[in-house]
Amino acid sequence: YGDLDPTPLLAGFFFLFFGMCIGDAGYGLVLMVAAWYIKRHLDVAAGVRRFMDLLIAGGISSIIVGILTRSYFALTAEQLPEFMRYKPLFDLPQEILNLLIFSIVLGVIHVLFGVGINMYRLARAGDYESLVLDDGSTLLFLASVAAAVVFGEHALPIIVSGITVATIAKGRVHSAPMKPQAAAWDRGLGWAWAIFAILFVELAAFGLGSGLAWPFVAATTVGIAASKGVRATVVGALSGLYELYGMTGYLSDFLSYSRLAALGLASLLVGNVMNILATLVGSAGAIWWIAGALILIVGHTFNVVINLLGAFVHPTRLQFVEFFSKFYEGGGENFSPFAVRAQSVVLHPDQGGQEGGSFRD
Repeated sequence: YGDLDPTPLLAGFFFLFFGMCIGDAGYGLVLMVAAWYIKRHLDVAAGVRRFMDLLIAGGISSIIVGILTRSYFALTAEQLPEFMRYKPLFDLPQEILNLLIFSIVLGVIHVLFGVGINMYRLARAGDYESLVLDDGSTLLFLASVAAAVVFGEHALPIIVSGITVATIAKGRVHSAPMKPQAAAWDRGLGWAWAIFAILFVELAAFGLGSGLAWPFVAATTVGIAASKGVRATVVGALSGLYELYGMTGYLSDFLSYSRLAALGLASLLVGNVMNILATLVGSAGAIWWIAGALILIVGHTFNVVINLLGAFVHPTRLQFVEFFSKFYEGGGENFSPFAVRAQSVVLHPDQGGQEGGSFRD
């Protein structure tokens, strides 16, 4: 209650993902016509009609994606009319790698959009500390990874700096010495260890920290044994590293979006196989044209139905698992209006019988 409605936030992405999974303008048109016919001419429940509206929207998305990829019933460029032999955005299956990269980039945008939504939720709730230290450090760390890829010659210092800042933020290392309620000198030792640790890690990233290795180990060992402030700071740093380790799940989240390219390619290849089979059978003679036509109709219908299932399930999974996990906290209690409710019922065997009598047939 009082949280964001995720429906408009996921609608645009679901629309795009659905179209990418079908990926064919001809299939999208068939899907639109079939859904419209079911909605208008069959006696179906209201929920089914709403689902048909969803499929009509998915058909529109499939037509858009099919036009951009020049996919019309999986026909090759040579089989299309001259005016339709334009240069597509992705010439599949030759440029499948480009489509795969695009799908993963789209996943990065989708996931980071979820993180941004959570930052908005935290700001609206006034929890600016979590906004900056949790989600803000997540974005900073991911930005450091991207920068390390772009600036390969400086990758190590960049990625180490990102890890250091994220560890400090997620582990609340800056405030850890305050937790034990120790003396001022003890808290000072905790902060001193944190500064020493940051200095050592950053110098090591530039290849300059070898001389500080043993002093750092000694200071850490003595500090843990003698100072509550140092112990709290070390625990905070380890907690931050553990939280940072949990971010490895982002990599699997990003890679999950490769399924969009895979499903779109599968739709194209299966349809292309049906076209090849129909051509081979139809070329055997005039009587075989009927068999070839049946292969086209049955084969493409099967392809649409199978890919329709995948186009609904997989984009939905990307919303619930990869996207919702970044910000959505659904829940609540069933509405229970104020009313008088009986806790028990006493049945009397005879009218006017003794109160509390037992039930008899």
